[in-house]
Amino acid sequence: MDRRGFQARRESDKMPALKHLSPITTHGYPVFVTTNARRGLAPFSNPQHASMMTEALYAGRASGWFGILAFVVMPNHLHLLLLQETKKLPQIMQGLKGASSRWMNETAGVSGSLWQPGYYDYAVDTEQKAATKRRYLEWNPIRAGLASQPEDSPFSSAHPDRETDWAQYFSGLASPWRR
Repeated sequence: MDRRGFQARRESDKMPALKHLSPITTHGYPVFVTTNARRGLAPFSNPQHASMMTEALYAGRASGWFGILAFVVMPNHLHLLLLQETKKLPQIMQGLKGASSRWMNETAGVSGSLWQPGYYDYAVDTEQKAATKRRYLEWNPIRAGLASQPEDSPFSSAHPDRETDWAQYFSGLASPWRR
C-alpha cells in the first residue's frame, strides 16, 4: 500500500488497451459546429474577410460537400448548422479552415494559423433542437451588439440575400424525422 492507503497496481492489473471505436455517423442529420479564431484575433471584424468566409461556405455547398441549414460569421468565430453530404465533418472543417487561412494570409501579407486547433460539434437529433440551434446562431450578432435584427446581419443565413437548405431539408424527404 502507498502512503494514502491505496494498493499499488501491478502490471497484470492494468486494463487491456481498447481498440478505437468508430465515430458515430451523423450523415443525414444536422450538425452544429463552432470554431474559433486563434486567441486574440478577430479577423472577421473586417467586412471583406467576413465576406470571404461566407463565400467559402457557399463554395463548399456548391461543391456538394455539405448543405447549409444556418450559419453566422462573427468577428472571432463561426457557427454552422450543416448537413454532411460528400465529405465528412473533419474534411469539411479542414477545407474551410485551410482555405480561409491561406486566403487571409495572402491578402493580409501575414503567415500562420488563423484558427484555433479543432472545433466543437454537436449532432442535432431532433427538429426542435435544430430550430433552437438556428435561433441561437442567427441571434448571436444581436446579442453581441452587431445588428438590431437577425436579418440585418450580412454574414448570417438570416439575411434575406442568403440561401439555405433549411426549407428543403425540413419539407419532408431529406429529413430523418419525416421519413
